[in-house]
Amino acid sequence: MTATKSTKKQDILNTSLRLFYLRGFNNIGVDRIIFESKVAKMTFYSHFKSKNILIKACLAYEIKNIQTSILEKISQESELDYLSQLISIIKWFYENSRKQDYNSFLLYKAQVELDKELYFEASSIYYNWLEDLIHEKLIQLQITQPKTKTNLILTIINGLNTRPSIFDSELLSFIEKSIIIKN
Repeated sequence: MTATKSTKKQDILNTSLRLFYLRGFNNIGVDRIIFESKVAKMTFYSHFKSKNILIKACLAYEIKNIQTSILEKISQESELDYLSQLISIIKWFYENSRKQDYNSFLLYKAQVELDKELYFEASSIYYNWLEDLIHEKLIQLQITQPKTKTNLILTIINGLNTRPSIFDSELLSFIEKSIIIKN
């Protein structure tokens, strides 16, 4: 792929991400994306054969960015300090939900707006990865009932993403202390 083709594809992806975050999937059509991306219709369709393929690409892009960012945050902790690594995962979601421009994740919008098959395809990649990461940290900490506690942490993270206003630093501190309970 040439640099120009790659740039055009990225322009379409960036424009789509911005519009989908702002207006959702159902309120944005291909024509608007083409117009705001400043590409020809043929260029758009040479990169993305349909709106669903574009949506999949946007979700994959977002998931990859989340994964990279979380792993980067974990890497700032000591290699053998699994508790700090686990807490840094939760803090990542907490801090992200506190950003001024936070408008949830496309993945959550997809759950409401898209057909189940398209949503489950993307969400299973994300949730399996996150579940495995959290479960691994709990195993490394030798926490009892790691599967149950993994599900609890995932539920907390979902709450942070869907209703960030109910979480404050006091609740975050309580969650951090609750994780280390081994029984």
